[in-house]
Amino acid sequence: AKDVQGPVVTFLPLDPGYATVNIPVTINASITDVNEISSAILFYFTGGNTKTGLIVMNVTDVGQYEATIPGDAITPMGIHFYIFSVDNKGNQSISDYSIEINFPEGKLSTDITGSVLKDGLPKNKWRMISVPARLDDDNVVTVLGDALGKKKPTTWDVRQLNGEDWEESTELEPGKGYWLIHDVKAEFPFTTGSGYSLDQTEFEYELQPGWNMIGNPYPFRVKIEVDETHFYGPLTYGWTGEGWSSPVTELQPWGGYVMYNRGSGPETITLNPAKTFQTLAREQKTASEGWKLNISAYGKTYIDPGNAVGRLSGSLEGLDYRDNPEPPYMGGYVSVVMPRSEWNVNISHFTSDIRSLAEPDGVWDVELRVKEETSPITLSFDMEGDFPVEHDIVLLDLINRETHHIKETSSVTLNQNWDKLPIYPFKVIAGSPEYVSSMTHEILSQLPETFTLHQNYPNPFNPTTTIRFEVPIPSQVSLRIYNIMGQEVSTLTQSWFPIGSHSLVWNGKDQRGAPVSAGVYIYRLQAQGFQKTRKMVLLK
Repeated sequence: AKDVQGPVVTFLPLDPGYATVNIPVTINASITDVNEISSAILFYFTGGNTKTGLIVMNVTDVGQYEATIPGDAITPMGIHFYIFSVDNKGNQSISDYSIEINFPEGKLSTDITGSVLKDGLPKNKWRMISVPARLDDDNVVTVLGDALGKKKPTTWDVRQLNGEDWEESTELEPGKGYWLIHDVKAEFPFTTGSGYSLDQTEFEYELQPGWNMIGNPYPFRVKIEVDETHFYGPLTYGWTGEGWSSPVTELQPWGGYVMYNRGSGPETITLNPAKTFQTLAREQKTASEGWKLNISAYGKTYIDPGNAVGRLSGSLEGLDYRDNPEPPYMGGYVSVVMPRSEWNVNISHFTSDIRSLAEPDGVWDVELRVKEETSPITLSFDMEGDFPVEHDIVLLDLINRETHHIKETSSVTLNQNWDKLPIYPFKVIAGSPEYVSSMTHEILSQLPETFTLHQNYPNPFNPTTTIRFEVPIPSQVSLRIYNIMGQEVSTLTQSWFPIGSHSLVWNGKDQRGAPVSAGVYIYRLQAQGFQKTRKMVLLK
């Protein structure tokens, strides 16, 4: 049989297992084949492809080859190399390798191309960071102390996501993302202590279900490829304003990101920056049919550019991989969300709701949520794909009862007191002109005009009764029960309610869960300056 196999190459590990900055490193390999080896060449690439070279390998013994990479290529950026070998029949093989590099104190800096810490970070604003190496001393104060000074509760803070809780971080590990905030005269750029660069042929993230914080483990830009049917992201925060980015395809050095695992168990994503130095065949993605309306929100301080509703081929009418969750916020925000409690998942709000092409008509519930923003908010619209020419699409403002035709306008500006109205509801209605018109009229006709507290039913009652009320604008609502002496018996709610009709049930028990005696009771509704009381009778 004709030999078509290339040589077998085996890299012989270094002793003590790593290289050292500025010191030449000799690479030894075993290269064998049924035929003679005609050539063996070592190609090397400093991390980020900042320095490349090739070396013809020397024969040191039968099947044994070596080449020495010069010291000026051994830097904290790390190094990747491959051995290209050919036998005398022309059969070739390429073998990828990477070695860790030990660097001393003062050699790894934030002053590198693409670093998110190159020019420092603004005061009193949360930003996401990571550390692009495995440091010998990864204590937070050791790493950041030179730039931010002595750590006090009022000077700077570093936090990480642990499940659903934010907790203070004491270490900075490569590949993990962290939130950083400071209120000091920070000294940027800065250098770190000693440590090791990481293997460039493989770095694995194990992502738990839900949101995960990740970082770039390398001191150079790294491409990241994500299967969007399993993951959403990576996203980062604060690059173009106080808000989340759209998903990115590259991780910046010293940058932090969030990733969402859609599954019910841990999933793995692997980085391989060595691949970026080789030509790889890429499958061309087929563009989806349909349309997507991108909705962005911009305040003076906070922004939220990455939201969408629409209909695309391959999507479901309900929850699927194109329906992405809204990422978490650390402080203030401007956020466009889609509340989808009917999907019965442990996600309360989504940043996109893309549906099937099988249904031509539809209504999307959308909310603008605002915290710590004082300026007007501008909603802007950008249509992607092919929205049917014969169809209409509108944004229905439920507060002002106004209709905005998206085909005719690219933005809407809202000037509100956001402290009093932090949740602003809208609906996007799309479909035939007849459907859009009738649905708009139906929705508006069902909106309450005033706060109303109805008589409970049944009354008298035993043991439970229902209390209905109507809310004309999103409001903080308090509904309390009192006895005839004016003493509070129970608080049925003290929470935020959207526009619409609502009902709560009282079971005739007090705050401790004990049944109350028969008699007359008073219930009081308070919201947005409105107050109304009614009487009810409990029988035994």
